Amino acid sequence: MADENAGHAFNTFPDDSGDREDAQRIDPGPEGNRIPSFIADPPHHHEFSHPEHYHLQRNEHMNVKEQHHVPHHHGHEKEDHPRGKIITGISTVPPTQEFPPYVPKEAERGKGLVAAGVPRVNVAASVENPYGTSKDDYALKHSHETVLQQHVAFFDRDKDGIIWPQDTYIGFRRLGFNILVSHFAAFVIHLNLSFRTVPGVLPDPLFRIWLDNIHKTKHGSDTNTYDSEGRFSPQHFEDFFQKYSSVSPGHPAVGKKGEKGSVGGDGGPDQNLVMEQTKKGLTYRDFLRGWNSNRRLFDPVGWCSEFLEWTATYLLLWPADGIMRKEDIRRMYDGSLFWDIAEKRECERIAKMGLPAGQVTQKMVDLKEEKGREFSGGQN
Repeated sequence: MADENAGHAFNTFPDDSGDREDAQRIDPGPEGNRIPSFIADPPHHHEFSHPEHYHLQRNEHMNVKEQHHVPHHHGHEKEDHPRGKIITGISTVPPTQEFPPYVPKEAERGKGLVAAGVPRVNVAASVENPYGTSKDDYALKHSHETVLQQHVAFFDRDKDGIIWPQDTYIGFRRLGFNILVSHFAAFVIHLNLSFRTVPGVLPDPLFRIWLDNIHKTKHGSDTNTYDSEGRFSPQHFEDFFQKYSSVSPGHPAVGKKGEKGSVGGDGGPDQNLVMEQTKKGLTYRDFLRGWNSNRRLFDPVGWCSEFLEWTATYLLLWPADGIMRKEDIRRMYDGSLFWDIAEKRECERIAKMGLPAGQVTQKMVDLKEEKGREFSGGQN
């Protein structure tokens, strides 16, 4: 029929109806990260794109056999499900077409990010960086922490696993926030999160936060990029950009002074000079669309928490062209962005002190060494 698939959004995967036994194992990846891989013989009569999709489409075919000639809810006879296709949107429910999920493109299948739906415990993986943050061996040095623990480790100054309210205040000051915002952040964060992380049953009168239990602070109405155990879900991370980004492919990056290829409003270099093929940025309006869509029923705490977190992220990045870069947001999730911004702010402060060149150089060296010690969490 000519209009058999009208009003449907299809994603095509390799077709194979033969019986095969799929096995799954966990193999160590680069830098000691463990990434899932699938073992399956590819179909011989089709080019094999991705083992994960092969596994998914086989399950889809099994469902197809049970769905033939099921009456449609409008009273019409339902057509056979197109073989080798997964429907992600239907015209009868417009939001499913307006906000499509992330689906790997043909060129991405079998490369880089494998099994996006499997959460990573210690790396913030994306299509562009499937093994997390490699700069300064960040992912390797923090492989003993969950991604959520990495996110807040910047604020644990003495690396004892406990964050005091003054630690949060100083952390926000190091990131460039003013006194008022830093006090407000420390008050709100510790008032709401401390009790959920205490090792006992009684609340802590000092409102400290224990990193061992930081996963208990996950709130609702979020992007679900963090799961309930503090792991990082690449699928949900990619979904948020795919669904809500209004940034068109090929949008140029512009800095504070109009230089092409700068990020964060400071004129610094950006690896993504052009946003190619995929949506690699979010405007604040995009965030508001996603925030409104993700709000859950009767969840005012989640609504407010998500709004404040993303607003703080936008203020932290303060992009000159209004676009928060995808890579910056990914690095915000694993906390590596905080270290770079704090170092940049400290360098700016030292440069304004008017010291002789020799003293400035020595302070820069000391700053690098201090960052290295903090990075490793005291593990040398």
